[in-house]
Amino acid sequence: LASLLPLGVRLTGFPDGGFFIDAKNRYGGYAYQRWFKSMDVQWNTTAGGGTNKACLAAAAVGEQWKCLMAPYLAPYIQTPLYVMNSPFDSFATSAILWAQCIPAPGISCRSEQTKLLKDFHAQFKADIQEAILGDEERVARNGIYAPCCYVHEQNVNYCSYDNFSPNCAGWSAQESGSMKWGYRTSVQGSDGRSFTPQQAFGAWYKGDVVAGNVTDTYEFFDNPTCAYRGKAPVIPGYPVAGTAVSDSLPCPTPVCANGHLSRNKKYCC
Repeated sequence: LASLLPLGVRLTGFPDGGFFIDAKNRYGGYAYQRWFKSMDVQWNTTAGGGTNKACLAAAAVGEQWKCLMAPYLAPYIQTPLYVMNSPFDSFATSAILWAQCIPAPGISCRSEQTKLLKDFHAQFKADIQEAILGDEERVARNGIYAPCCYVHEQNVNYCSYDNFSPNCAGWSAQESGSMKWGYRTSVQGSDGRSFTPQQAFGAWYKGDVVAGNVTDTYEFFDNPTCAYRGKAPVIPGYPVAGTAVSDSLPCPTPVCANGHLSRNKKYCC
């Protein structure tokens, strides 16, 4: 895209709620990774050269699919990126981790459920720091805003109608999505200043070094500016408020190649 723009035009990537890690689900399987591999065949993306050429050139034989997933792809992107993503992304904790419990007032997770979430957070933090800020060149061109909020997208408001889990919330306290979920998201930078998502991106874009790595020091759904209250209504076919579940029941038999079939017979655990 940069090559198509007139000389002197500044191009910046602003991915929001899309840094999805290559992590195991609660059964210990890489279901999300397997989905990407299968979709790559259908889309003909890597075989057709439809992703980053430098990544594809560096990929080992049979591992070109990695160039579709953020932790492996991002280091090769030369366009400056400001990545806005929560480690407890409300889509990722469901689609990747298959989390059974999200803590909220009146809802306490079991110890094993809490450990899954904390381990997911630790992997996310390590992966995003390495992929986006892993060397001097990346530090110079990229930035991160990672609040410990249960939320998906933050820099837009069009999806604030979502009643299942917080989505399109936090950019500013005045937006309808933020008001709906009671979010006034703010994260403290390394110099003590607090940044909303909007303030952080604006400051980084203008050259503020501190705004280039605004990573929440809160560890587990405890940032008071975006406390999840579990107020989403019950929707038929979806979990009750306060949870995020892809398959709420233990996987039954029969087994498939990578584990057990889920109850809808579509996914391997």
